[in-house]
Amino acid sequence: MQKSQESHIRGAKYKVLCIGESTTAWGGDVSYPSLLEKTLNLRFGDNAFQVINGGITGTTTRVLLEHTPRMIQEHEPDVGIVMTGINDLWSLADNDPEPWEAGLEWLSEYSRIAKFIRITLVNKKFSLREDTTHVIASGCGQTTHYSEVQTKFNDYVYRAGLMVEEGKAKEAIHFLESKAKLLNSNGYCSDSYPLLEKIIEIQRDALKNPKLALETVEMVLRSDVVPFHRPMFVNIKNNLREELKLPPDGITYATQTDYWENSSYKTNIQRIIRSFQEKGIPVVVMQYPRLPVAPLKRVIIAHEGVIFVENNDNFQKMMEKKQFSDLFSDGFGKVFGHFTPLGAQMVANTAALGVLEALDIKP
Repeated sequence: MQKSQESHIRGAKYKVLCIGESTTAWGGDVSYPSLLEKTLNLRFGDNAFQVINGGITGTTTRVLLEHTPRMIQEHEPDVGIVMTGINDLWSLADNDPEPWEAGLEWLSEYSRIAKFIRITLVNKKFSLREDTTHVIASGCGQTTHYSEVQTKFNDYVYRAGLMVEEGKAKEAIHFLESKAKLLNSNGYCSDSYPLLEKIIEIQRDALKNPKLALETVEMVLRSDVVPFHRPMFVNIKNNLREELKLPPDGITYATQTDYWENSSYKTNIQRIIRSFQEKGIPVVVMQYPRLPVAPLKRVIIAHEGVIFVENNDNFQKMMEKKQFSDLFSDGFGKVFGHFTPLGAQMVANTAALGVLEALDIKP
């Protein structure tokens, strides 16, 4: 789990705490929280706002719920921003709470001892998983070398494309396989996903060999290389099986991003919001790009002190001028992905309006 990143600004007039997963955590100086701080201070002065990045890579609202009260107590923010939930939709069966964990979760609402036991056991389970799973242990460390890795990724895809044009599809496949392994060895799981997806695409189309593509995606699913992207590979696998006229294997994942229908999300997001409300802190609930904000208003019942903002219209309009890849570095969210610097700046602009409304400051 990525440690919260505090801004270099001290003695700021207002503090903003951003809660979320990798779409919040990743990007370093070009993450949306960092750009939000720069955007607000450019308008109101260098010491006006301090924005704290409370993003935790690869997490669900269940884990965020554990950390939010601590972060609120530690940073004492004036405003909270919450944009999370997509990982709740893709929680894998083997990552779901075990019976003892689910029982302790319910009991911990009423017993501090039970809560202590549950946290201890859950942390032990995560630490054991980190010992055996490189990607989780590395934390998908894209943050520090964001620009460097993105440049490498674009170069790999370009070079593979040239090989395909020269009729060297097999060479392109082997080249991308080696580069995907290289990125994964450094923990760059978000960048290795589109590379692996490209390998499958070449195998299916350039070699006209969906069977080989299916074997590749099955190999990926048997590995621990991309645990947070497995649902997308499952969908690819199902499409390939259909193409080969094979029966479904019984494993399916939702293809829509209606994460707000997840029952655990509904419970956890309300409790996260309540963590701010109990301290009298206004909350900006922000929707992911290209998704409607209306469902969130239905899910979050207690609206007092909650500002809802969306990133739908602004991204749709921008995509009339730009390509998907100009705004997102991958497509893990189907209609959105992790942000490029331009995408992150657009989210920061939306978040800034929400922050000013929450603080009753005129733009």
